[in-house]
Amino acid sequence: MLQFVEDPQRSVLCVGYIGQKRIRWFYSLRPLKKLMDFYRKRLGELYRNLSSEGYDTYVHMTWSRFDIIASEIRDENEQEMIAEYGLRFIYPMAVFLLCRPPIDNPSYFVYFDGVVVPQEDDPFLTTDEVVDAVLSQVSVVLYDNKDNHPFVQSVLDKAVSLGKRMIDINSNEG
Repeated sequence: MLQFVEDPQRSVLCVGYIGQKRIRWFYSLRPLKKLMDFYRKRLGELYRNLSSEGYDTYVHMTWSRFDIIASEIRDENEQEMIAEYGLRFIYPMAVFLLCRPPIDNPSYFVYFDGVVVPQEDDPFLTTDEVVDAVLSQVSVVLYDNKDNHPFVQSVLDKAVSLGKRMIDINSNEG
């Protein structure tokens, strides 16, 4: 079995999608800064809550607009979370899929301490097998699928079927 994380009980999968349509909609109503303010406040709160529960590993399977925003906000809060909640570290990592190539800018190397592409090592691994392996190694899924992206929804459906704790960024719960 593929092993990516040190402790699955302290690991979170961050998955989401922010579509161009939502960006345009937000921008037409108010400055785009409002969208970033929402994410900064909401994700900052969720990261601190998860840190207070001992979560220290954050896994991403894509490098999209959502992942960039989530990673920037995690980085902004990292030192505070470590100090305030007595964590040894915050470990951001990527387990990328060949079917979901990362965007080029900004570079994901700035945001992740570890990057693996299992399908480069084993070309016979399917996307489903990698997703299953990642889901088997996290206990929480932090997500944003307000735009109903099919890939994100398939990951969420699997996570729900596996009984993972689900935290919707757009919900008041979590």
